[in-house]
Amino acid sequence: AQIAEVAGVVPTWLNEGLAQHMEGEPSRGTLASWRRMSERGYWIPFASLEGELIVIDDPEDAGLAYHQSLAMVLLLEQHAGREALREAFSLVAAGEPSDLLARLAPRADGRALIALMNERTSPAGE
Repeated sequence: AQIAEVAGVVPTWLNEGLAQHMEGEPSRGTLASWRRMSERGYWIPFASLEGELIVIDDPEDAGLAYHQSLAMVLLLEQHAGREALREAFSLVAAGEPSDLLARLAPRADGRALIALMNERTSPAGE
């Protein structure tokens, strides 16, 4: 909640994903969502997670959105390093909060997201 006070309007995926990342290891619910998404080859379009998640009516869809947000933060770290998080917040503070993942990690697309979720939910990743 304090990030927006300091940096300005933060994309929801970055705000929520970072909050979950700071909690530690992904929850069982998160891992179950990732497993389901990777099995189905499904992800929520990244642009859909730029704005408010409150408008998602279905609780299961909302859960997937929150869980994918964490995966997107991990994907950003994986493709562009921890420094990319600082750069993301610099861009937010400069009033350029949209398309952060694509700008900071151009190869971090939906397929890469599915690969990350699959890797994290495989028996060796747990």
